[in-house]
Amino acid sequence: MSTVVSNPEVLTIHWPTVIRHVRLSRGLKQASLAQDLGVTQTMVSRWEAGNARPSARIRTQIFDMIWTLTSSLARRTWMERARRNPSSVAVINSTGLVELASRGLLRSLKTVRGQIEGRNLRQAFRGDIPKRFGSLVDRGFFQGKIATVESIERVVFTDFDGHDTPFWQHSLHRPLFVANQRICWLISGASVSRPVWQDVRQRLGSAMVVRKAI
Repeated sequence: MSTVVSNPEVLTIHWPTVIRHVRLSRGLKQASLAQDLGVTQTMVSRWEAGNARPSARIRTQIFDMIWTLTSSLARRTWMERARRNPSSVAVINSTGLVELASRGLLRSLKTVRGQIEGRNLRQAFRGDIPKRFGSLVDRGFFQGKIATVESIERVVFTDFDGHDTPFWQHSLHRPLFVANQRICWLISGASVSRPVWQDVRQRLGSAMVVRKAI
């Protein structure tokens, strides 16, 4: 079984993939992206080839560009609204720490915010969620190598008193490019019945389907 990875070398962002992803997602040539970033086309080419690493300023700009592709809200506002979301939403960082849980998720878990936010997922969950985290780490999710993942899982939440809350969930996973050049794991999902879980798993062909980044 995969374990929570804290080795920074394993989780180092793969900038060639991330830069190419943001450029193609915006429909830009290397020269156009270079103009937006205030650098030369040759420099963008070197970044995408892995022959150079962008500066801290450029890395921040790239993260901001990716954020605006997925949301018109400032990050802080997005986080505040996500916590109030009636649907099931969670944000988990690359160490497995749960940074955010929505109202909808708290309802599904039959718990309160203090029971889940700030906990490591391996302490808070059993079943498929810890396995999903290990698979995403192994596949380079927190390095920016994956665009989206669809999955179906059995979730078992364990509160501080040792009480378990099991349920089935159909989930969509994508990277969240947050401040300080961190990629977090955004999970949005819906509780389903076991028959629906079986139908979705059959449609997917497996418990998890990965779409690589561009």
